[in-house]
Amino acid sequence: MQCKFQEDGMVSKGLRMRISVSIFLFSVLILWSGWGKAASVVPLDPQRLFSYGSGPVEVFIFTDYFCPPCRSIESHMEEALESLHRLGVKITFVDMPFYPLTPLYASYFLYGAKAAEEFTDVLRVRRALFDIAQLKTVDSDAELVRRLKEKQIRISLLDLGPVFDQWSGIIKRFSVKSTPTCVVTRPGQEMQVLNGSVDIPQGIDRLIQDLSQISQTPKEVP
Repeated sequence: MQCKFQEDGMVSKGLRMRISVSIFLFSVLILWSGWGKAASVVPLDPQRLFSYGSGPVEVFIFTDYFCPPCRSIESHMEEALESLHRLGVKITFVDMPFYPLTPLYASYFLYGAKAAEEFTDVLRVRRALFDIAQLKTVDSDAELVRRLKEKQIRISLLDLGPVFDQWSGIIKRFSVKSTPTCVVTRPGQEMQVLNGSVDIPQGIDRLIQDLSQISQTPKEVP
């Protein structure tokens, strides 16, 4: 299952038109640019807030907190991403603004990520936001902050503009138009694109198995 940009009833009213991918990507840029001006300015390398690890294998995760298929695999993905992180994979989260409240929730993911001390803390922030989004009643900063505080999630404000600009660039780079989507890049291999709540867990599990075997292979001594 996927949440697709083209599907009526699955996306916000302003995004329901069946238009080209290029116009969709432009719409994403406009959405992120508008929200990026709301927070206090705190200079910071944007990628430090949504990328973890150093590669050379990279995994890009595109999700929306209000996307049912995304939510259905989050528990599995949380455990899998911890394994990938331990294996040295660079993990990049990109929030897709398909639903009207997604920019609000994405903002607080970044605030939570800035306050996080460990990668596991970042995963806790994501889990909390998915849980809160499922309620479908939390639609303001004040209420979202209250709910996050109940879940013991710390936040730290920052300038969101540079982050949203980078997200827009990544979405455009991979032409992503549905969630959940996962892109895997490995040196010397073709890029792998996984879509939906079935293919992604299976593909990520295969990647973990493959990388685990490589890490256990004895290296030849010159």
